[in-house]
Amino acid sequence: KSIAMALVENGKHTQAVEVAQTIINGVIRDGALIEISKALVQAGDSKQAAEAIQNIKDATARNSALEDILESLVKAGRSQQAMIVAQQIKDSKARELALNSVLQLLAQTGDARQINAAAEQKIDTEWQALFLRQIAMTQIGMGKKTQALETLNQAMERAKTIKPLKTREVALKGNAMGFAQAGDIEQAIVAIDQAMAVAQQIKTT
Repeated sequence: KSIAMALVENGKHTQAVEVAQTIINGVIRDGALIEISKALVQAGDSKQAAEAIQNIKDATARNSALEDILESLVKAGRSQQAMIVAQQIKDSKARELALNSVLQLLAQTGDARQINAAAEQKIDTEWQALFLRQIAMTQIGMGKKTQALETLNQAMERAKTIKPLKTREVALKGNAMGFAQAGDIEQAIVAIDQAMAVAQQIKTT
């Protein structure tokens, strides 16, 4: 364990994870991997941090370590790194849970800058628009309607640039529903009008 941590401190991150995995005692091995994952996050190596987490055998310990890391990153204003860590998780179900965890944490912060930065971790504007709308709906459920409206405005900017027209129409309709639930009927109508314009465009192409 001490050797693995020394390797982290010397920038040998891959070797640190490999050494930790050779520890025979399962409890000690998992404990070492948890410490290493946190140290790697602090060192800015999100890929190896995710690798360390995935090698923790005990599911409860693994999920707890991941939650702790994601929460600490978001609270420290490092939401982009939190998204990177979550996206590095290989198991699809675990990755989805991690991304949802980041979403919930961001919704609680209400920090528009962080939310926008996290959305930009995905190049696909369709995914960005969906991600932002999901955060907005979470904020509405938490009673944070003012923050939800800010997030929905960001979602609208992304939705308007989605290239597949049918996908853009669906995204705009989803945003309209969000605006309505947040109490901004005027913006809901704007979003619906834009969705109808796209629908008309589909018919004529």
